[in-house]
Amino acid sequence: RDTAVLLDAHLANNQFLLGDRYAIPDMTLAIVMGFAKNVGQDFFDLPNLSRFYAVVTARAAFQ
Repeated sequence: RDTAVLLDAHLANNQFLLGDRYAIPDMTLAIVMGFAKNVGQDFFDLPNLSRFYAVVTARAAFQ
């Protein structure tokens, strides 16, 4: 949970993990978030992580 809070704080000022640049780490984090959700570790109460997940999973490259 501590890592999720740190990521949420980072994403408060950045659209993606590397700032404004979409990259492989963004897809990786979104996949991990999806797995976490499926096993009951839901971090979607953190607003910036939730926004990040919605943005990344909506991209054609993620589909």
